[in-house]
Amino acid sequence: MKKKDFKLGVLKQKKTIKQYPKFFISGVFCAVINLSILYTSTELIGIHYILSAIIAAVISSTCNFVFNKTWTFKEDFEDKFFEKYLKFGIVRVVVVSIGLVLLFLLTEYAHIYYIYS
Repeated sequence: MKKKDFKLGVLKQKKTIKQYPKFFISGVFCAVINLSILYTSTELIGIHYILSAIIAAVISSTCNFVFNKTWTFKEDFEDKFFEKYLKFGIVRVVVVSIGLVLLFLLTEYAHIYYIYS
């Protein structure tokens, strides 16, 4: 390995390490948004918890995508935004679908409060 390649690798690692706290903070922030929307739309507005979970997932996922794109990874907002959001969205649909099934099963059959499910 050339010395120049090694230095570039080290610089990339340092950049990645600096991104972890921002990634974590944006994830926690968007999780709080998710739970807030879920609770508010179910308890205060009266929407069924499954529909509330879908709404919360869409909003918090979009929040997460935008924060990570612009703040964590410092990408230009317009740089292939829709292409990247579509790819991100496809993965989120799969993950959220699994989560919704678990939410339903745990809430309806295990009788666990939907916020904890």
